[in-house]
Amino acid sequence: MRTISKGTEPSSLTAWKRANPHGRYNQLTEEIRRTIRQYALAEQFYLCAYCCQRIQNIDACHNEHIEAQKLNPRRTVDFSNIVASCNTSNQCGDAHKSQPLPLTSQG
Repeated sequence: MRTISKGTEPSSLTAWKRANPHGRYNQLTEEIRRTIRQYALAEQFYLCAYCCQRIQNIDACHNEHIEAQKLNPRRTVDFSNIVASCNTSNQCGDAHKSQPLPLTSQG
């Protein structure tokens, strides 16, 4: 099991959550989603949360929810619930769907 030490969430996400206390991930702007991805990549040392494959750039990955959005909608904008996952077809985030993610997050 891989451990990811979560840091402080991006200030743009904090401000958005303050302005949208009942907001959900699908309401975030692409700019905020990209910033979340940048922060997650940095704290993961540019490695996929699942397979530890090197992620060369921000467009080669996506934001992945540890606890699936469908299973816990209240955590969709919880930064401690979001990691970066590679875009490899049929594995990693693509295969995760609503299954529990086999890693722990320390935040």
